[in-house]
Amino acid sequence: MTTPEPWEVPVYLRQMVEEGITHVVLESTSSGLQQNRLFGVGFDAATITNIKTDHLEYHGTWENYADAKFRVATKLRHGGLLVLNSDDDRSAAWLQKKNCSPA
Repeated sequence: MTTPEPWEVPVYLRQMVEEGITHVVLESTSSGLQQNRLFGVGFDAATITNIKTDHLEYHGTWENYADAKFRVATKLRHGGLLVLNSDDDRSAAWLQKKNCSPA
């Protein structure tokens, strides 16, 4: 399964709100993030579990793949939390490349 189309996500979220749901966990794929399928959706928290070489055929390079995965950070609301797997060397390498440091 991939991230739903951009027009589907708000429909699903509205249905959840109407049913009284107050919290949602949503998996976002790297391709879905790159294709902006979560347009208009903000997150209080996000996690990146790993950056492997699974989708290089789609993204072309490791850097493109990592950039796509880290787009989730741009969807964080002010004060949002990004959780990374400290055992994943590629996440740490991406942070270093972008001159970011973990808190």
